[in-house]
Amino acid sequence: MRTIKNIASRVLVIFVLMNCFVPSLSAQDKEDYNRLDENGLKQGAWRKINEEGKLLYEGQFRDDMPYGEFRYYFPNGRLKVLMAFEDDGLTSLTTFYHPSGKVQSIGKHVDQKKEGLWLFYSDTGNLIAEENYQSDLKHGLSKSYYPTGKVLEEQQFVDGKKHGIWKQHHPNGALKHEAYYENDMLEGPAVYYYANGAIYTAGRYTKGLKHGEWVRFTQQGEPETSEVWNMGILMEDQNE
Repeated sequence: MRTIKNIASRVLVIFVLMNCFVPSLSAQDKEDYNRLDENGLKQGAWRKINEEGKLLYEGQFRDDMPYGEFRYYFPNGRLKVLMAFEDDGLTSLTTFYHPSGKVQSIGKHVDQKKEGLWLFYSDTGNLIAEENYQSDLKHGLSKSYYPTGKVLEEQQFVDGKKHGIWKQHHPNGALKHEAYYENDMLEGPAVYYYANGAIYTAGRYTKGLKHGEWVRFTQQGEPETSEVWNMGILMEDQNE
């Protein structure tokens, strides 16, 4: 009996001690996150929990600047964004994920803005686009791809606006059309092609509108119709 009573007494003591120390350990654990120093700068590990107790993001700061890896999560707990910061705290290699866990896009952020080449992938892992950025705006060549990997479209951008050559391709890789943009508007000669490489129609754009003569051809290369446009208004239409 004494042995049973001794064991019971020890269990009770341990239970009391656990109830005394667990709250303080929990409080200590909370203090290990989201700390500000005496100057109000973020230091050490940081995390954010939503009202349901689910982790939204976690990372770490040094003198208010992020460093190392920051991880953001979907509501189901899967990784949504991974940002690997360089020593400057402004530049990161950033990877976005589909809810399935597959990579959605990858590229560089500088001061939270897209910079340089970004790659975009489908949920099945196919490369669907390449885009170049400058200060979060498309700048330079952008490409999109068919699921087969062949180029679908090529487009030049300057400061977020279409500017330069614009090409599209048929699924077989043949050129579908070639035109030009100036300051986000079609400008200059444009040629559209059949999948066999023959010209389908050709003409010019002025300030985004068809202007002048446009000629349509058969797949054998013979002129079929001729249209005369005046700033987007069809003035004359005749069969060849």
